[in-house]
Amino acid sequence: MKYILTLITVFLLCTSLNASPLNGSNEDGTSQYMDRASMLGLLENVSSPFEDMTQYALADNDNGLQNSIKDIQNKIEDLTFNDSFPLANYIVFRVKLDRLKNYIHAKDYKKTALLSAEIFHDNIKNFKYSRSVKEQIIVEDLDYMGVKTLALLNQDRVDYAQLYALKAETKQLWKQLKSKIKDTHIVDSFDSMFQGLDASTEKKDIKNAMTYASLDLALVDMLEKQFQE
Repeated sequence: MKYILTLITVFLLCTSLNASPLNGSNEDGTSQYMDRASMLGLLENVSSPFEDMTQYALADNDNGLQNSIKDIQNKIEDLTFNDSFPLANYIVFRVKLDRLKNYIHAKDYKKTALLSAEIFHDNIKNFKYSRSVKEQIIVEDLDYMGVKTLALLNQDRVDYAQLYALKAETKQLWKQLKSKIKDTHIVDSFDSMFQGLDASTEKKDIKNAMTYASLDLALVDMLEKQFQE
């Protein structure tokens, strides 16, 4: 019986995805129908709620978390998430979202911060139209590094191995992007931020590492304006 119910659920998800008016991604990750502004708007809609939730969790802000869940539920109902991911990724997203809701209900803010950051990254990585907005995807990855670093540093036991791997991966992405940035002050600021984050995490100086992670988020806010034009 459970197997039959699972098949029915998958069938309904497939039907809703195929019925969606925006479901027109090519195999190379570009869109058949949407212009750049629409794709950027869709990416913002599926990623920013989880960045916000990470920061609400870090501040033990239950009202902010509850409002974000309502916003996400509205986006589920209007098929925003369906339009953004392949079916398999959408199903995983819904499973993780249920787990996130349980953490929020239990007021486990540390686990909420980690999982909301993870979903934020998943939604960037699995975005259907990523090839059409490649630079903005890297900007979002820089944003993810900031929120995930803050979430990791906020744990009772900091997973430095995961933190070092995150920094290394993001620095490689930054190298791909920096030559395309017009404002040299932003480039220099990001380079300095990475140096400061490297030094503070190597010393396991949590306070300074949090400062540099927060600086990353501020710099992303300045940077993303260039690639949204």
